[in-house]
Amino acid sequence: MTTPESVRIEPEDSALETTVEELAPLYRQMLAIRRMEEAAAKAYSQGGKIGGLVADEGKWFNIGNRKEYLAVHRTIANENWHPAYVREADWPARAAADAKIDPSARLSGFYSIGSGCEVGAEAAIEDTILWQGAKIASRSHLRNCIVRTHHQAEGSHSDTDI
Repeated sequence: MTTPESVRIEPEDSALETTVEELAPLYRQMLAIRRMEEAAAKAYSQGGKIGGLVADEGKWFNIGNRKEYLAVHRTIANENWHPAYVREADWPARAAADAKIDPSARLSGFYSIGSGCEVGAEAAIEDTILWQGAKIASRSHLRNCIVRTHHQAEGSHSDTDI
């Protein structure tokens, strides 16, 4: 099997040509970052310690504890910061497309609501991160919280991991 030196795509009447050599560094960088994100999330969810994360031209984010982890999300939201390799105009999505958020729920400050999450009626989410599959009961109030993957939260919580 031979590897082509270039890929040629011809949509309608224009031609786009790019070499594999041009795409490979970007792909490797994106793959490395994805693996790093997955490893960091796994380590944190298992009680591990993470010292920091260097992203986008050496910008350093300390994520060694929950306060710093939340601060990174606050920076991304408040400063509209994103890594140079991210091309999506709406990155990061504040709530995953498949998240179920009751219309009466109140979302404020910075927040990140992962895929498969559910936020119940009259719940208040403030400066909080919900990892994939988290479920928040109706009338709950979360402030500065991290709700881990597939965990459930109910009642009032502040400055805690669930």
